Amino acid sequence: MNRRSLLARAGCVGVASLSGCLETVDSFLKGNPEVDRRDPSTAPHPQSMFQSEELDGNATASMAVEFGRGLNHWVLLTTASTCPLETQVTVRRQGADPFYKETVSLSQAEYVALAFGRPSTYVVDLSVAGETASVEVPEDFVDCNDSSQLVVVRSDGTVDTASVTTQVKCGPL
Repeated sequence: MNRRSLLARAGCVGVASLSGCLETVDSFLKGNPEVDRRDPSTAPHPQSMFQSEELDGNATASMAVEFGRGLNHWVLLTTASTCPLETQVTVRRQGADPFYKETVSLSQAEYVALAFGRPSTYVVDLSVAGETASVEVPEDFVDCNDSSQLVVVRSDGTVDTASVTTQVKCGPL
């Protein structure tokens, strides 16, 4: 048998076998993340820079939901309303159909924590009294850096957002 022919065939077989693996990785990254409930006590307490008259400094997480395992970027949902505010929360990857929808009660004393673990650009749609506002979670926030976003929902359906991230360069994942 010709040695060059054998090496060429072996190389083709290796590339062909890897192409299936690469396709699997690509489809995994393009698919929706797993959705899991977490113990609310594991959610971070809002950073002091997020605390104002709209978020009680002693507020606690009433619910925590994780989208994909791994690196986390936290989105904390609260309200400026003095009364609890029923809010429909929908999460989707940018340009894709929603993969999570739930109605939650937001108050100044309790917030909802969403943890994003798989890098992608996400959109969180918040609906109150027939009005919907959207908040983008940039892909570069879902990395090794410590980062979070505070989203304050108002009774008229508008939102105010603030974010903080260390934005240091991450090593290879």
